[in-house]
Amino acid sequence: MLALASLLFAGLPAVAQPTPPAAEEAKPPAGVPVTLHGKELFRVTQDLGAYSAEERARAISERLRVLAETPGDSLPPVVAEEFDGITVISCGPTRILSVTEADARAAGLDRAAYARQQAEILGADLDEEQRQFSWRALLQGLAMAILATLALYAFFRVSRRVLRALIRAIVRLKHNRISD
Repeated sequence: MLALASLLFAGLPAVAQPTPPAAEEAKPPAGVPVTLHGKELFRVTQDLGAYSAEERARAISERLRVLAETPGDSLPPVVAEEFDGITVISCGPTRILSVTEADARAAGLDRAAYARQQAEILGADLDEEQRQFSWRALLQGLAMAILATLALYAFFRVSRRVLRALIRAIVRLKHNRISD
């Protein structure tokens, strides 16, 4: 039955499926990325006073890097505080960034909501990054490096002994064949 159906439909012309309209190429997101060790956290789209969006993004990224690499067990919480029409996001005494009405409008949120969202993102990312730079993580890395070095040393010692034994065996075989 299946063979008969395939023979009947084999002679019919193939009908192409209509192709959807070409998708518009995705436009790169607006703004300048703020990064922490290569990971993009958000984008700065607005200038602030004399600082361009590029300068703001670079300064924010640098402050975040310094905070993330701060030795110790934990950082103070990242908080958003209101000051004269600007919301400042800080971590302890370090001011990370200022959020203006223009920043919030560009994100489609009100300033308070946008600042809370940014504070949560930054707090989570700083905690994650600091865990990588904690004393415990550094000591674990050091211990793994020492173990790998010892394993490599043992491998070379064993290889040296095996090669010496193999060379002695080959030399003995050579001498035995010559003497025969």
